[in-house]
Amino acid sequence: KQHPKQTKTSNAASHKPRTIESKQKTTKKTRHCANSMRQAETASKKEILQHFESIAVACVKEKSLRLVELFGYEAGTFTGGLRSGKSGKLELAGTGTLFLDEVNGMSLAMQAKLLRVLEEKRFQRLGGNSYLHLGAKIMAAANKDLREEIDNGNFRSDLYYRLNVFEIRVPPLRERRGDIGLLALAFTEQISRNLGKTVKGITPEAMARLKAYHWPGNVRELKNWIERAVNLTEGPLLSPLDFPAEKQSTEPLGQRPSPSDHETPPPSHLGQVERETIRQALEACGGNMTETARRVGIGRATLYRKLKKNGLAMARTVSS
Repeated sequence: KQHPKQTKTSNAASHKPRTIESKQKTTKKTRHCANSMRQAETASKKEILQHFESIAVACVKEKSLRLVELFGYEAGTFTGGLRSGKSGKLELAGTGTLFLDEVNGMSLAMQAKLLRVLEEKRFQRLGGNSYLHLGAKIMAAANKDLREEIDNGNFRSDLYYRLNVFEIRVPPLRERRGDIGLLALAFTEQISRNLGKTVKGITPEAMARLKAYHWPGNVRELKNWIERAVNLTEGPLLSPLDFPAEKQSTEPLGQRPSPSDHETPPPSHLGQVERETIRQALEACGGNMTETARRVGIGRATLYRKLKKNGLAMARTVSS
């Protein structure tokens, strides 16, 4: 079976069972159902699922959502507006899908207006007198448990049931570790290309550590650290030396001692990790400098510099 070339993030995340299940649910439900709700942690890449749907999508991030963006306005409604007026997201979505992100942050006043649109299947532009038909499906996403938000008085229960005809849960990255390698490679290729660099991939040692990490910041955290590594690396492959020491721990953040637990701040482990990584590579390669440099993903000149920096005996290493 041939797989499509994994050059885009959406493709890279699409071959694992948990993601495929979410994809299939999304595609099936949005074709036959008016509205759906996605529950996921922050930065779990809810937007990845958008790319799976062969439908028009207008995306609205609620933090920047205003009435004028959602409903649009007629000409002459307010000073500074376009003379011809402007279409809102409800109108622009047409018969496709309107994606509302982080609806748990929507004000109660906005929730009431959205509920009325969903119930009546029509809306008016601001300053308008005629109604426009709502032909779009509404797909909403939340990064908090909306049932708890309802109990706390922050979200309307009637709007919740209007939106939640089908619920699709997007698992956090730690629950779909098979995606880590695919996403990391896709991000490496994408970022390297954008920066004009020639980073070709990730060493097995670095990949093993990425897969073992807890990733509390989900996909956004993974992408940020791949971007940092691509910027800093001097070799064709990302190695453990390109990632900070804290990203190489497999221990969840909640189980780690805080700095206040120590009388003095703990020393940085980055130098220790770098020294140990090079030492192990040297031993595995029998002291061959070229092979060692290739194994850790750096150039020979960089390897010599790091040997000197870490106090490793170069002569002994070369002759061993």
